[in-house]
Amino acid sequence: MDAITDWIEEEDGRCLVVVEARIAAAAEAVWESVGTGPGYTAWFVPAEVEPGEGGGVTMHHGSFGDSEGTITAWDPPRRISYDEGGWMGEDTPVPPWSTEVEVEDPGDGAPLVVRLTSGLLEDGPRWREQILPTREGWVGAVRMLREYHTHFAGLPAAQFIVQVEPGGNDVVTGVGSLDDGGVPGPVPDLAEAAGLAGVEAGRPAVTAPGVPPLAGTVIARDPGSVTLRVDGAGIYEFGTAEFGPTRMLTVRGYLYGVDAAERAAAEERPWRDWVESLLR
Repeated sequence: MDAITDWIEEEDGRCLVVVEARIAAAAEAVWESVGTGPGYTAWFVPAEVEPGEGGGVTMHHGSFGDSEGTITAWDPPRRISYDEGGWMGEDTPVPPWSTEVEVEDPGDGAPLVVRLTSGLLEDGPRWREQILPTREGWVGAVRMLREYHTHFAGLPAAQFIVQVEPGGNDVVTGVGSLDDGGVPGPVPDLAEAAGLAGVEAGRPAVTAPGVPPLAGTVIARDPGSVTLRVDGAGIYEFGTAEFGPTRMLTVRGYLYGVDAAERAAAEERPWRDWVESLLR
């Protein structure tokens, strides 16, 4: 299957991240993932979607809070777009942040072309430094969408997310955590701590002793993060999430199957205990 491709589109005042993948699935199945709230849980974040143009979209980003938008285009199963305002806080006037997912069916049984576009349609150059860091995250999200439809298609989905901020409850502006003496120390690499740092994408891997046990296939190894697929169970991401000056050590599990919600509830505590133990 073709690799995921991504690029930046900058012209006529726009600054947009574009990510494109080929997915072997029915257009209606992919639409279920991008046009419904439960669908987003399988590959992005828990969400609520009010169908139709003018409907509301709410995305839940864990410790980073919620984002809210309004649907500006609704054409099942081909296209959905929505705008989010206030993404720099209430005190900073900004143009709306636009996100669009297009689903193209080439016909003749060929895989769908799924294209996600996200950023600003106006005044883009001014906000370029805020837009470009989202590129890696969107690539990971589209990869997750393809993984779901390739290996877990149609299964119910649930998530758990562990987000631990090094240094405690205060906003972290550097790369350090606080040890017992109050001196900044190194933020652990979760992939390395889990025993997954040296494994290449496409290769089997198991978590190290002392880590909640997982055995699967590494599907992505990016700087500072790793993604592991456990067949018959789900997909696990390990890494450091950033939003502005805030950094979070993050473990997210995308779990699939009729018992996904129960497994997600049971797994959150062991993973949180493990991440917190790395900062002691």
